[in-house]
Amino acid sequence: MAAEISFMTLSPTDCKARSSAPARFILLPRIMENARFSPRIGHIDRMFWFRQSFEKKFKRIKGGWTSSKVRQVLGEPAEAEDTKVPDGSVWGTQPAMAHKIQAGEPVRQWIFQADGFFHYVWFAKVGGDPNDPWRVSVKIRVPRRL
Repeated sequence: MAAEISFMTLSPTDCKARSSAPARFILLPRIMENARFSPRIGHIDRMFWFRQSFEKKFKRIKGGWTSSKVRQVLGEPAEAEDTKVPDGSVWGTQPAMAHKIQAGEPVRQWIFQADGFFHYVWFAKVGGDPNDPWRVSVKIRVPRRL
């Protein structure tokens, strides 16, 4: 189904413009009627030519973000797991970690799949907000499952 895009030109009196130049509007096809503007994210959503790629969204995620903010930007993960860092492990103390996670402490792992890659986000339980104590500690993008 080919979508038609048409244009409409209004005179300054028709659109109550402050300018004397005519205004030109793009009339979007009916296929776009479910599109909405998201003021929190600041872009038009559900329009394929305006939709931000998953990779760009993933790059926006920063250390310290709450799990609810990550969910708002990336959506629901394909997989989620709550576990603990194994005893004797130094995995959670690497320099790249925004929040250090000691052996035996809880960690939350989210996995997203997009564009042929696996996107991992690990959260540390750091407190603060009792409703959402999880904060992004580190994230990676890999071509295969870990």
